[in-house]
Amino acid sequence: MKVFFDTNVIIEYLMQRERLDAVKRTINQLIAGGHSLYMSVGGFYTILYVVDKYLNKELNIEKKTRVAFLRNMAKGLLKDYHVAEHDNESLLRSINDMRFADLEDSCQLQAAVSVGCQYLLTFNSKDYPNTDNHIEIMTPEQFLDVNPQNL
Repeated sequence: MKVFFDTNVIIEYLMQRERLDAVKRTINQLIAGGHSLYMSVGGFYTILYVVDKYLNKELNIEKKTRVAFLRNMAKGLLKDYHVAEHDNESLLRSINDMRFADLEDSCQLQAAVSVGCQYLLTFNSKDYPNTDNHIEIMTPEQFLDVNPQNL
């Protein structure tokens, strides 16, 4: 099974926010089951930016320490996640998909389509219109309900 993680879900996990438990259980079950986790290359950049900003502004960590932390975190992400990239055609499909009001979400969907994911996990599923791409859009909690323990 191939599961695509929207950037907001990965950030929830890394920043240990309110819905951490569901995200952690989902990731652990997928990895234990030998399934493939995907994220977008744009999500990867965004995560580095958001975490660096948090470490700097909120925790006041000096740059050298932040960069060392970010390098280790990035290596961990790349150990667990495959990165789905775009080409000109998939980006054009993203920006021309009139069902989307949020182009970043459209880009995320096209990244998931490009690698053949069956699921796209996000915390803003309402922003993803019904698609004909054969990808189930759901939250990590919904995914756990549909795919209990034995994935």
